[in-house]
Parts: sequence; structure tokens; C-alpha cells
Amino acid sequence: MKQGAIEIAYGWDPVTGYFLSVIDQRLAWSANGSDAVNDVTEKVNPDGGGGYFDLHTAAIGFGHKVDRSTLVYFLEKYGVPAVDVGKVRKGQEF
Repeated sequence: MKQGAIEIAYGWDPVTGYFLSVIDQRLAWSANGSDAVNDVTEKVNPDGGGGYFDLHTAAIGFGHKVDRSTLVYFLEKYGVPAVDVGKVRKGQEF
């Protein structure tokens, strides 16, 4: 799901459980950026890709492990459709 420069990936899989990943291309490394600017992008995410927010509910995954209610909060903040948020609330798979 793309909202302007922000891309959102969310879903469920048996390894990571429910997950949310947010990438903001405005925070990505750029060939046109100065060394100082690109140093900052690498502080946001070491690979410079603009990814800055990853959550998951299982023991394994990228970013931070959270409970479902915390994940629901952020799914709503990033505009995930209510039907999908409802599935997470109920513990249903996508």
C-alpha cells in the first residue's frame, strides 16, 4: 500500500505472525545527497533504504516484537483498511 512517499506492507505469516513494515523513500540514501545527508539516512536504517519502522508479533521477525493490540494501534495510524485491522484484532489470518 503506498501513501505518497510512504509504502506500507502488512500481513500475516506463520514465522513472523502479524507484521507491519513502513518505508519512507524520503529517508532513503540518494546519489544526489551529500555525505552528511546520506550518513543520516544510514542512521535511520543501516542499509539506507528508507525503512524505518518494522513490527511483528511472533518470536522471529524484523524490527520490534509487539503484542497484537500495539500492532493494531499502528495499523490504524498508517491507514490500513478497517477490514484488515479487524482480522488482526480477532486473530484471523489474511
